[in-house]
Amino acid sequence: MNFTVHLTENCNMACSYCLREKTPRDMSLETLYKTIDLAYSKGNKAGFCFFGGEPLLKKDLIYEALDYCEKKTSETGIPFACKMTTNGTLIDEEFLKRAKAVNMKIGLSFDGKGQDISRRFPDGSSTAEILEKKANADARPQGMRRFMRLRKVSSFVGFQGCVDCHGIRQECLMD
Repeated sequence: MNFTVHLTENCNMACSYCLREKTPRDMSLETLYKTIDLAYSKGNKAGFCFFGGEPLLKKDLIYEALDYCEKKTSETGIPFACKMTTNGTLIDEEFLKRAKAVNMKIGLSFDGKGQDISRRFPDGSSTAEILEKKANADARPQGMRRFMRLRKVSSFVGFQGCVDCHGIRQECLMD
């Protein structure tokens, strides 16, 4: 079974078009483990899409999820797959190494030359500048350049559940 996992309601950016209320609500470790257990209990593979707010604000939960999934796969033989949608400003070398180790697919929400028109930090500073620096050949985390070619990821086909900071939302589940 597959789940979109909303790790946090918070975000480190202040996009002018964003309708999502930013709150300090984060998913609990207990809810994360229950979600993973449920995914492994249904079917012959488990899939997770880390989402938010900005999921990299909760890198610790992502690492916990990956560790727990590796343990569950070892115990059950059931493989897992994961992906994440991020604004990219918090990506670093450590995270990319971990993501690569589990073959995580990363969707970057980046608006190209129009990035700073509506996608800025809360203090008004440029987000494009940060992403451009990360994409610089001399300073970029390994693999960042290919993420910069992506535009905006908006849908994930095939995911059957939705978990947010409040737990599993039944209205999101599909047969």
